[in-house]
Amino acid sequence: YFSSPYSPIDWDRALHNDTLVFARTTTQKKLRIVQECQERGHIVAMTGDGVNDAPALKKSDIGIAMGLMGSQVAKEAADVVLMDDSFASIVIGVEEGRLIFDNLVKTIAYTLAHLCPEVVPVLLNLLFGIPSGLSSLQILSIDLGTELVPAISFAYEKAEKSIMTRRPRNVEVDKLVSRPLLVYSYLISGIIISVGCLLAYMHVFWNHGLSWSDIRNSSDNHFLATDNDVLCVNDHCYSSSDQNRIACEARSAWYITLVGSQVWHVWACKTRTIPVFSHGLFENPVTNVGVLLEIALIVIFCYVPGVQTVMQTQQPVWTVWWYCVGVGGVLWLYNEIRKWVVMIFDSKQSKIAKWLMW
Repeated sequence: YFSSPYSPIDWDRALHNDTLVFARTTTQKKLRIVQECQERGHIVAMTGDGVNDAPALKKSDIGIAMGLMGSQVAKEAADVVLMDDSFASIVIGVEEGRLIFDNLVKTIAYTLAHLCPEVVPVLLNLLFGIPSGLSSLQILSIDLGTELVPAISFAYEKAEKSIMTRRPRNVEVDKLVSRPLLVYSYLISGIIISVGCLLAYMHVFWNHGLSWSDIRNSSDNHFLATDNDVLCVNDHCYSSSDQNRIACEARSAWYITLVGSQVWHVWACKTRTIPVFSHGLFENPVTNVGVLLEIALIVIFCYVPGVQTVMQTQQPVWTVWWYCVGVGGVLWLYNEIRKWVVMIFDSKQSKIAKWLMW
């Protein structure tokens, strides 16, 4: 290839092959190979052990030197040193890197999903004057309590079976926090959970004979912690204590649905591209502990006397638990369908797969 001038068209044709061998190359030629690959948008990994490999090792995106037989110059120029001089270690390193990236993405997707249902009750209170669906302490208990261990548990998740069969990431497009990830967390899972929380919240008021129109613009004088004006609706009057109890039950319903939905959601986020059942549901003990802790905190914050006073909650009607089951089922079903579509269309590099693959 280097016996005569090699045009850009010749380089395009040569580098288009899946496998290409250059023999008896000099230091300058190795450096040129790296440059030509980089100019065509490739991420170049260069292995070497001698002094003449140092310029190409330095120029490449990932320079890999041999730890046992490599020269000191090559080691200093490289980004990675193979301590056992085994190329198989490179594959293991790539898999570990992909695993770390995968688990970070899963953690972000799971964590961002609860932000929307935390903001929605504040917006509804400001826009429509309905009683707040969450107290400030409830929001803090979610961010610093119920969500903490499940989010951390993704760091202990094992690699998916398909992790080494995927195409390499495009560093210009496939960021850690990508557009599809934000769309999923805020506009899909976040809205699904918010709708479920609002329905559970309204279920409490409906159970007490109150409709949306009855509680609209009522937050200034009604459903407060103390000193509520008497509220009369359809020949039935609600005292100050009645209103406070109903508002606390409604906050509990919102809280149970939000945290309970995330209990389901953590399982849905265990995999990005393969069905969760083929990956294993209960093989990560940290996730199992996190889920049990979430359920325990729901019970403590919503059902234990004394804690209820601090959290501004009351025991709601038991049927509100069906909402978190329904929301969790929808999230699970959506994610399993999404993974199935990604598996089918990803090999074709379809735009559908790109938008569904967060």
